Parts: sequence; structure tokens; C-alpha cells
Amino acid sequence: SSDLNRLTYVGAKTRRCMVICSLTSTFTGGGSNKYFSFYIAKNGSVLPESKQQVKLISNTDQGPLSISCLVLLAPNDYIEVWVENNTDGTDMIIKTLNLSIK
Repeated sequence: SSDLNRLTYVGAKTRRCMVICSLTSTFTGGGSNKYFSFYIAKNGSVLPESKQQVKLISNTDQGPLSISCLVLLAPNDYIEVWVENNTDGTDMIIKTLNLSIK
């Protein structure tokens, strides 16, 4: 799909698919011990079963992470990766991200 930061299923039939994401993250700003949650979202709604958490110790720490879950996709459904800061308002930077639907 041409939509930025999302994968859209364009198949003709509804199918159960494995969504797989691997990423490396870091955060900007001062402080330490930041907790972040990552999710797969379908059509703008978080899939709670996809939740993965990471703790970054310092602002130079990088956290590799994998997320996967089974998702029922109908034509034109879309998948995104969402991140939530569970500690404060510190920004997250995603250094690398690979997202696939199989």
C-alpha cells in the first residue's frame, strides 16, 4: 500500500496471517530506566495479545525487540506497529524496523 508506515492486505479472501515485526529502539532525552510497550495494531486498534515490553536503562541504550501474532485479515485491513511510553513523555526513536505479513 502507499500509506506510510502500514501494510495493507490486498488479497481477495479473508485469511489468518502471521504478523512479524523486528525492531531496534532507543530514546532521546535525559533520565534512565524507561519502560516502553510495543504492539501490532489492526485497522487502528491495538491487538493486546501482541504486547511486548522493553526497559531501556540509559539514553544510549538500544533495545532489540520482536513482536509476532496471528491476525485475521480481510481485504483492505491494515497493520501498523505502535509504541507506548509507560514511564513519561520521553520520545522514542526506532533505529530499524522490519514488518511482514505471512
